[in-house]
Amino acid sequence: MSFLLGFAGWSFISNALFGYTYDAVTDENAKLTDLKENVSIVVSSFNEPPEMEAACLDSILNQNIVKAHPEKFDIVLTKLVGKLTARDVGIRQSKGSLILNCDADSLYFPNWANMMLDPFKDIGVVATNAGTFYKNYFTDVLGAIPINTSVQFRIYGRNSAFRKSTYFAMGGFNIKVDQTDLVEMIDEEEIIFRRRMEKMGKIAYVNAPCLHQVGLDLGRSWNKHHFWEVLGREYWHDLAKIEVPRFS
Repeated sequence: MSFLLGFAGWSFISNALFGYTYDAVTDENAKLTDLKENVSIVVSSFNEPPEMEAACLDSILNQNIVKAHPEKFDIVLTKLVGKLTARDVGIRQSKGSLILNCDADSLYFPNWANMMLDPFKDIGVVATNAGTFYKNYFTDVLGAIPINTSVQFRIYGRNSAFRKSTYFAMGGFNIKVDQTDLVEMIDEEEIIFRRRMEKMGKIAYVNAPCLHQVGLDLGRSWNKHHFWEVLGREYWHDLAKIEVPRFS
């Protein structure tokens, strides 16, 4: 009985704190932000099935703010080996002054772009960041507290935005890291990059999760990515042990 009560209590608190009904991000008729700048949506795609990539692009084209102001948006699709390299090339090819970052294995709810761009009305905001919905009860409800806490310490490639000028001012991604090493690549993409971005201005958390089309495969995570190590890094961010490199 105590286990069931604890389980129910954790689920309730998790939902209450992080709003896992996601009413706002799914609201196609939400009031649109007063968008002053042009926006490039950079989508990284590598080895995703064609139907998955098409579904992602379709969800982006069906954003309420994109449909209302198509002249302000362009989409850059990159298909290169090395995620950091692909994202860096996409940003350099972009036309907009604001960059929205997506992955081809994810879907984006109709009000997502609108919510991610709204904080940039504050000139002190250099980036926005949001989490991911995995279609998995453990991660989406029971894991909401640690995973959403994790968002406060990272900036996700599949669900973030930043000013292009800030990206270049801080030196962009360090593409010299070993991008075949998952841990080293994620450290650079999500943690070290955020720490350098924080020195440039404010990073706003937005409750606008995307939907990962694959879901979280715990078995694959265990076999290939040392699941418990990765899970531990989600819960406890020992950032002091990660040295921020200096590079031009």
